[in-house]
Amino acid sequence: MSKTIVIQGDGISVDLLLWREYGVRGRSLVERTLEINPGLAALGPIIPHGRCVIVPELPAQTEITRTPVITLFGAT
Repeated sequence: MSKTIVIQGDGISVDLLLWREYGVRGRSLVERTLEINPGLAALGPIIPHGRCVIVPELPAQTEITRTPVITLFGAT
């Protein structure tokens, strides 16, 4: 479920907002955030103080499978 965040600082960009909310995984939500907040991109790179921004929910994390790497010096 998405949530609404009121910007309460100066110098906050969309990617910084998402990083503060979700950490590194928030980088994947920049485009989606701009889609669900019409006119947000027109404000420029810095979101004005007091502006409400709807932040989408993080998608489910997929499982990562590791593939063994073989080098000249053996498997790692």
